[in-house]
Amino acid sequence: MSVAVGSQEHELRFRGDQVTVRFHGLGLVRRLLHAATTGPFIYLLLTVGLSMLLFEVFQPGFGPAGYAGLFAVAIGVFGLMVLPVSWWAVAFTVAGLVLYAIDTALAGFGSMTLAATVVFAYGSTQFYASDVLALSLWLVGGTTTAVCFFFVFVMTSVLPTQAGTANINAGEVVGQTGVVRSVLDPTGDILIDGALWRARWTGNAQRVEVGTPVRVHAVDEHILLVEPLRYSTPTRR
Repeated sequence: MSVAVGSQEHELRFRGDQVTVRFHGLGLVRRLLHAATTGPFIYLLLTVGLSMLLFEVFQPGFGPAGYAGLFAVAIGVFGLMVLPVSWWAVAFTVAGLVLYAIDTALAGFGSMTLAATVVFAYGSTQFYASDVLALSLWLVGGTTTAVCFFFVFVMTSVLPTQAGTANINAGEVVGQTGVVRSVLDPTGDILIDGALWRARWTGNAQRVEVGTPVRVHAVDEHILLVEPLRYSTPTRR
């Protein structure tokens, strides 16, 4: 072992019985930050996080997907500050996701879909400024395919339910019954006559599982307030 003392270096030698080697494991936060300094992980975090945030744009209210997206993007941005990235390529990747979202909203699925795919894929291939960190074509191809599938197929299954609520006043559904589509803890989604609504649970239980029938009893800023659905028992004569 060499130790620098002033302008000179001195070599220190130790016997085996004089040295104790200990390995300290990283904590959860440090392990997460360490993982956030790997190229593919940062790229995937940003892609998934931004896709979740864009998904929330089409939802009434801000739900669990949005919070998870914010968390993923925050860690991804930390990674961008650590590794050498090509910022113009990062902008291309983000622009590709935004184009996908616009295309989904317009239901064009044509030239804009192709443009979004090309912009996203090209930005992904040039994501890092160093050839050592360059993303593999398999990763870029698989991610591009997954993103395209998400916006073209998954998101289009969400939009019709949202479109069903566009011309309906939230107050008009008071008194109607629905079924829980995502866990109410206490906020989630319920399905009423084929339309998806953001709802908040007001019953005694802490959370309500998917599939539970509920009744709308009030509205609070476009969020439906729901309670347990009580079935009336017929009286005997």
